Amino acid sequence: MICAFDNYDLASFARVAAEFGQQQYGYVVTPNTDHLIRLHDDGRFRDLYAAARYVLLDSQFLARVLRFTDGVRLPVCTGSDLTAKLFSDVIASNDSIVLIGGSEEQKAKLVQRYILRNLAHYSPPMGFIRYPEQVEI
Repeated sequence: MICAFDNYDLASFARVAAEFGQQQYGYVVTPNTDHLIRLHDDGRFRDLYAAARYVLLDSQFLARVLRFTDGVRLPVCTGSDLTAKLFSDVIASNDSIVLIGGSEEQKAKLVQRYILRNLAHYSPPMGFIRYPEQVEI
């Protein structure tokens, strides 16, 4: 297997996220099939995945492939479902959140819908990943 997945479904990872706190830094990646191809081809991409605190399986298709080829049964926790769950059930109004990407309008909608008081937003230019000075911001 090209990366090690953590064994969490949506409900169990939401509990982990709720207890994670804000005294430490960590990020979650939710690889899909495209990401696995990039992991194979791109060393910088592999480094980002290696540094992730949690790696959750995002793809039902990939879960079936892993079950068929490796006999591995992993729960699926999609990034979109996880994001919705965290905003609705875990994130509190005073939590510090960083939104990478999206528009000012999307930021405003999140702030209004979830009454967020500490939402920072950065929207990098298209193709930013190829420019180290943009990645370091």
